Amino acid sequence: MSNQQPPSLPRPRFSGGQIAMLVIGGIMLLPGLCSILLALSMVQDLKNSFNDPIMQMLMIVWGICLAISIAGVILIVLASRGARK
Repeated sequence: MSNQQPPSLPRPRFSGGQIAMLVIGGIMLLPGLCSILLALSMVQDLKNSFNDPIMQMLMIVWGICLAISIAGVILIVLASRGARK
């Protein structure tokens, strides 16, 4: 038997722009996390008052925060796919 090990896969290398995309994407995830926590704490209020104008504005802000988080996820995915091999 031979003690040869299979060649290891090269580690991905990230450029400066990709590292920046990862950091900015991570920061962009925070508003979504905050909005999800807020929505979970307000589940009972959301069920009872869909016609309340303040609750409607909160839903719009919640949607904007989730959109920012989705953009952060897209940035992270693009940066990780573009890593040089």
